[in-house]
Amino acid sequence: MIKFFIVCFTMLICLSLVLTVITKPKRQTGEVWILNKGDKEILRGEIEICGQLIYFDSLKSSTYKSFIFHVNSDSHYKIILDFSSGKRLARELGYVTNGLNFRDTLIVTNGDIIYKHESLK
Repeated sequence: MIKFFIVCFTMLICLSLVLTVITKPKRQTGEVWILNKGDKEILRGEIEICGQLIYFDSLKSSTYKSFIFHVNSDSHYKIILDFSSGKRLARELGYVTNGLNFRDTLIVTNGDIIYKHESLK
């Protein structure tokens, strides 16, 4: 009888471990590209998303940088860009959803930022 309980108990522990591994949520990631299509160099940039801060320096005209971040909540982009001309551009745009992998592109023009979203499988 004790052997039976030990076997059942062991099987329950094994089953719970298997279920934990199978149902463990996968870490979702997002990728954001920032593309400078404006005439001026971006000297410094800051992107806040999902409680994470991404800093970068020196993004010349017609170039881009890409960044990976963890999607741990629903969020939107808060962007601050400082240009070589002395101009500062600040915007809040886009929307990211926890549970989806995606790539967003932030296209910087001379006076604005255009948001483009692409879901990844």
